[in-house]
Amino acid sequence: MKKIIIANLAFIALLGAVSCKKLDVVSDSKTLGVGSYLTLEKKTNLNIDYDNLNTTSVSIDVKEYGSPVDKITIYVSKEATQDQSAWKKIKTVPYSGTTTLNVKATEIATALGVAPSELLPGSQYTLYNEILTKDGRTYSFANTLADFEAISNYRMALRWKATVICAWTQASTNGTVWTIDEDGWEDFVAGDQFVMQNGPGANQVTMVGVYPTSYLHKDVVMDINPATGEVTIAKQAYGGYSNGGTVYSAEGSGYIFSCAGKLDLNVNHTGGGSNFGFFKFVAHQ
Repeated sequence: MKKIIIANLAFIALLGAVSCKKLDVVSDSKTLGVGSYLTLEKKTNLNIDYDNLNTTSVSIDVKEYGSPVDKITIYVSKEATQDQSAWKKIKTVPYSGTTTLNVKATEIATALGVAPSELLPGSQYTLYNEILTKDGRTYSFANTLADFEAISNYRMALRWKATVICAWTQASTNGTVWTIDEDGWEDFVAGDQFVMQNGPGANQVTMVGVYPTSYLHKDVVMDINPATGEVTIAKQAYGGYSNGGTVYSAEGSGYIFSCAGKLDLNVNHTGGGSNFGFFKFVAHQ
């Protein structure tokens, strides 16, 4: 946790230094022409139901921005990468105004050359949307700066993720011991353990001792959608690391995969007027 705070303060100082300099404008749209990308209009479903692999699908609605789009080719890979040679083609669909991109689990499996049953709970697959404009140019995550995608106002939909999920069972979290694989906040190291308890409310689970604060400590409570295993952590204070010191809060989202014994969270940490960002918290039974 201390390393995160120090790094965050250093980053803020760097931003302050950069903001004092005038940035050079090297080119504009008159020089480069107008490109194109897709905006995300709607997330219909991003979950693959492990219990219904032959019928389940993921779906989003997208809309063109910039030069007119003719077609969209959808690819998939197991790992997120800008190396297009690692992408496997699923299909090409025509663009006609706001367009629904629907991809079946069986189509993902076929593109990857595996049986649908090999799409295991807890697995995530990255889908890539490659645009073919009406004037014959192509745009995708492979030839677009990742920094642009990170700007939320752009609402870019050049890639999206499909997650294989399964239903949550209370027995999988009632007094069970979990081993931590990754804690980006650095309060734990791989191999540390904690206990989960059901409650305090319906469809809630408490991670006992997470995070290990000594001042005004409170365990972190997760809300779970039983049908999908989707986790929501409502913003909550979990305490401070020294008496009378800063009290930190956590909020975030992720999944718990009862059938695979896996927990995968993205947790946002705040405290003392600072937002330290999102950090992975991954554990298994």
